[in-house]
Amino acid sequence: MRGGHLGGNWRTGVAIPAWCVVLLAFASALAPRVRAAAGAGSASQPKAIRVAMDDNYPPFVFTDENGILQGILIDEWHLWQEKTGVPVELDALNWSQALQRMKAGNFDVIDTIFDTADREKFLEFTPAYQPINTRIFFRSDIAGITDLDSLKGFPVGVKDGDYALDLLKQHGVSHLLVYPDYKSIIDAARQRRINIFVMDDPPAIYYLNKEGLDAQFRRSEPVFRGAFHRAVLKGNTTLLKLVQSGFDRITPDERKAIEERWYGTSIASVPYLSYIAYAAGAGLLVIVFLFGWNRSLRHIVAKRTAALSESEARYRLLFENNPAPMLIYERASLRLLASNEAFLRHYGYTREEVLAMRVADLHPDSERERVLTIVPQLRGYTHTGEWHHRRRDGSYIAVYSNSHDIQFDGQDARMAVFTDITERKRAEQQLQTLTGWLRSILDNAAYGIVASAPDGTIQMLNPAAERMLGYSAAELVNRQKPTLWHDPVEVADRARALSAELKATVEPGFRTFIATADRNIIREMEWSYIRKDGSRFPVMLTTSALRDALGQITGYIGIFRDVEEQRRLEQQLLRTQRTESVGQLASGIAHDLNNILLPMLMAPALLREQLSDPDSIAIVDTIEVNARRGAEILQQLLTFARGSDARKETLRVEPIVFDMVKIARETFPKNIEVRCGFSEGLRPISANATQLHQILLNLCVNARDAMPAGGILELRVDELALGAQEAARIPYGKPGIFLVLSVADTGSGIPHSHLERIFDPFFTTKKPGEGTGLGLSTVLGIVRSHDGFIKVESERGKGSCFRVFIPVIEARAEAPAPASTVATSSGLGELVLLVDDEENVLFVMRRALEKGGYRALLARDGAEALEVFKRNAAEIRLVVTDVLMPVMDGPALVAAIRASGSRVPILAVSGFLDSPETQRQIQANVDAFISKPFSTVELLAATQTLIKKGRSTPG
Repeated sequence: MRGGHLGGNWRTGVAIPAWCVVLLAFASALAPRVRAAAGAGSASQPKAIRVAMDDNYPPFVFTDENGILQGILIDEWHLWQEKTGVPVELDALNWSQALQRMKAGNFDVIDTIFDTADREKFLEFTPAYQPINTRIFFRSDIAGITDLDSLKGFPVGVKDGDYALDLLKQHGVSHLLVYPDYKSIIDAARQRRINIFVMDDPPAIYYLNKEGLDAQFRRSEPVFRGAFHRAVLKGNTTLLKLVQSGFDRITPDERKAIEERWYGTSIASVPYLSYIAYAAGAGLLVIVFLFGWNRSLRHIVAKRTAALSESEARYRLLFENNPAPMLIYERASLRLLASNEAFLRHYGYTREEVLAMRVADLHPDSERERVLTIVPQLRGYTHTGEWHHRRRDGSYIAVYSNSHDIQFDGQDARMAVFTDITERKRAEQQLQTLTGWLRSILDNAAYGIVASAPDGTIQMLNPAAERMLGYSAAELVNRQKPTLWHDPVEVADRARALSAELKATVEPGFRTFIATADRNIIREMEWSYIRKDGSRFPVMLTTSALRDALGQITGYIGIFRDVEEQRRLEQQLLRTQRTESVGQLASGIAHDLNNILLPMLMAPALLREQLSDPDSIAIVDTIEVNARRGAEILQQLLTFARGSDARKETLRVEPIVFDMVKIARETFPKNIEVRCGFSEGLRPISANATQLHQILLNLCVNARDAMPAGGILELRVDELALGAQEAARIPYGKPGIFLVLSVADTGSGIPHSHLERIFDPFFTTKKPGEGTGLGLSTVLGIVRSHDGFIKVESERGKGSCFRVFIPVIEARAEAPAPASTVATSSGLGELVLLVDDEENVLFVMRRALEKGGYRALLARDGAEALEVFKRNAAEIRLVVTDVLMPVMDGPALVAAIRASGSRVPILAVSGFLDSPETQRQIQANVDAFISKPFSTVELLAATQTLIKKGRSTPG
């Protein structure tokens, strides 16, 4: 943009009459005196001033085709320079830059500026010198535009730095298309890239008329009534007074002359003077040349006729060659009188076909009534509207019509100009459809979606985001930024990490979320969000930038998904894998541990007969009890880790409950009172004693943890008959007679929201390290394996009660015979083959059999056992073999013995069967199986039973 001292580069761009040259010469002679007088009046007067103004505000300031500044303000500042004697350097530039550079102190004065509260913070203003109205300009076919609030949802053009930009933002208009100057806005409107813009009246009217768009646009009532001021930086009062006093010296006549130069003068008086002169001359000619009046009259008529013919020819030429389809129709009958070539070409009719038609013939049946009602009433004004027209091939097009009155061949008619807007309507429909799809996607998306302005202000969020965050759209849109639900510490940490990664400073805050989007890097990042209620949840967030056709960022879109459940499942998977690892470990050591426990469990029975000291016998009893307890714990571990079926037996629960009560009273805090109760006549159940003990232990420990301040823990056993209706009220309940084990406490109770999840694996409300979340899950699994179910009752602040239902059985449980009463000399010297790879196991098993009256042969693996069996097959009455052994395992040995045709009884023993296939082979070919570790009594009992069976079996 050009600028310069007014005395140098300034040009008006028009020829100067001779009398103006004389006046300028006189003014030049007078100028030194004027400047001297002005200088005498102000000793502190500046040597020169720099003035900034808008470069594109016709007719006040704009440039000609050579880039030279011109306009009303240029002439006024030229006159100001003459009045004050102070040289003026004008700089017209982009308005946003003008404001910024004025604020930075690059200029002394800024012109064409509105007085606003923000600008008053750094500027002082002269009084207003030119009122300016700001309006909404919109295409004539758009309805419903009344004020700034009605613009929401429309793309709106506005000039960068203009006060209108602030107004639109204040009214929540977010879809703004910002242009560097007014001309760029009008160019975009001419190219139909925008249909609505907000602009001051003077430049809008100037450019719309210049581009021939004035008929296509309408304008609203003023949305802002402002005025032009001149301003200086805050505190420069002396300069402000000089500026104002200089313009005060411009006389009204001088100002009027400048305005008339750019606005023009009325031409109404000129024709009248001409006509008077013509009339006077004609009268004189009539008087002087009366004799030639007839000749003159004929000449004038001929001339007028020729002019009229020439005018009509020009009109028809313009009509015929207009690129827009045009029609002329008689207003009363609506009969078509004429059409131009563009109409015939676009619609496909011949001229004869057009002349035979009426206006309504062009319209579909759905519009005929409206046409016949509206069109005949059009008179005296221009009418615009949208219609549908039928072309000759039967297709319909959407048109924009602009019609006005005309006289055609002496007939009262109207001329209509049509614009085919079919493609535009189709595009609008597609856009509307696409908008509907997008709205449906936004409304139904499972992911949260948030749109923000470039500064981070939230413009939109979808229902999923509202649900996840707990905020409504009304609370956030145009009010908040996404930083609202972020942890400031996490944001600061992420900003530091991004600064190092991108090698650029990333400020904590909204810039942290968009740092990668600004660089066109699409990345999903995990964040911790904070809901409105303060709770937190993890999300995966992807942020991307929205850009216009020029690549400028117009906003940002953030899409996030709640991964709280995913993280929970991942943790559960890790725990499950950890549990599986425990199971694999347990499986790996089960065989060895059982072989270690077996001698410990069998030896007490052998030692007890050799001891008479009560203390020694007590020690042996303790070894046996603990060895059995170790075996039960190992079996329980295998049951949990690998899902092994626990062996059940008919038993009474009273001893198990008493044992649990004893443990609780001895180990629980003393402020917990432990109570116990039983109904009379309880029947036995089929259960695994160790697993029942595990049920009670888990329930009692949970009850203890629910009473940190103390309370009452009550264990009770009852027998209850459930009918179908009562059973239906209990999850997984069924009718029948059940033994009910109840564990009740007076603790804090369980929240209702947790009741449905308390049996989920790994669900726990305890702190990390205080619980695994497996206790109740294990309890439920054991209860269901016993064909039972659980009922839970809880009330916050009053406590909880777990009732375990296990079916009773009719048989009475018989107490096992004491070890000392089992016969130890039931054998008659029968020969038993013992096969095991553990020397300790072979040793204690041989001693047990010999004490029982049997003889034993030993083998350390299956291959050795097979050789021993072949040599002594006739004498061997029983084979006792381990399952897992080196060289040849138990199943292979059993298969070889059976393949030889022998029907000798085989007893398989093992601490753990490693696969279903091994179990199948053992069950198919052996006569009995007992799990390691087992007692001397169990081994002798099984031996005695199988040898008896062998005697009764032929072969």
